[in-house]
Amino acid sequence: TGTYNARPASVNLMIHGDVGTGTSFEDSSPSKHTITAYGNTTHSSAQSKFSGGSIYFDGTGDYLRTAAADFLDGSWTVDCWFYYDGSFPGTVEGLIALDYDGTGGSSNNAMNLTVKSGAVALYVSSNVSSGWDIVNGTTGGSVSASAWNHGAVVFDGSTYKAYLNGSQVISVTSSTAVASQSSSQIIVGTTADGNSAQSWNGYI
Repeated sequence: TGTYNARPASVNLMIHGDVGTGTSFEDSSPSKHTITAYGNTTHSSAQSKFSGGSIYFDGTGDYLRTAAADFLDGSWTVDCWFYYDGSFPGTVEGLIALDYDGTGGSSNNAMNLTVKSGAVALYVSSNVSSGWDIVNGTTGGSVSASAWNHGAVVFDGSTYKAYLNGSQVISVTSSTAVASQSSSQIIVGTTADGNSAQSWNGYI
């Protein structure tokens, strides 16, 4: 399939904590999507899974948003390393989300990978007007606070699966695809509506 700077051409978005400086972020995939930082989102050397740094979110309205594109079309995988700074609250805190039409409205969330009360929580919608009709807040696994964890969501055409540190913790059978269109945007560090109450507090 070819590569771009050693990245497979099939990779549609890749944001590194050690690429860019300060509040400037880049997409290292061949797609080269524009990424905009909100709040105080910044590069940090305080924590790093890999040498060079990570992205810090202070839990009060920080997130990254891509330019519009048709994300999560067909079969796909979304994953990240994440580090929660402190004790987990009982509320949802977002890691990666798909904003269906790029408007940032709470009714336009199409996918949310989150942490809730120390567990991975997954939400998926095929039709944003009907709510979370595929996966509605299913939780699994036990996330370690103040430590690096790996989270992933995989859709293979028939099943939505979530993984925590390499172990499958959620599985929902459905051949219905996640709601997506050409104006969709990926959000990192909160849920898709940019809800400051659901902002990540730590590193990704």
